[in-house]
Amino acid sequence: MRALRKDDLYLLSEIIDLMDVDLPKIKSENGLVTKKDQEQYGIELMFSLFKKIYKVKEPLEALIYSLTGEKLEGKSIQEIISLFKQLYEQEGIQNFIKSAGN
Repeated sequence: MRALRKDDLYLLSEIIDLMDVDLPKIKSENGLVTKKDQEQYGIELMFSLFKKIYKVKEPLEALIYSLTGEKLEGKSIQEIISLFKQLYEQEGIQNFIKSAGN
């Protein structure tokens, strides 16, 4: 997967807007965020995104194709989840998602 470029941000913004997802809040003890808190946040975020993924089929497939040169047709769920993980791990993507959710 190639690095994100400016044009990718437009697709990401469209996807986030169409999904209309409320970002979960990080729950922490005593204001300290633990690894477990981060993992729980990730689980809740992924659930929220997958719950509304049907709304963004075309722009999401366009984004993945743009980043990888591969179509999602014929891929297993595991392969698709792996692509989403790679996308989420890209530098800056988490901050972009958080800022778009505010």
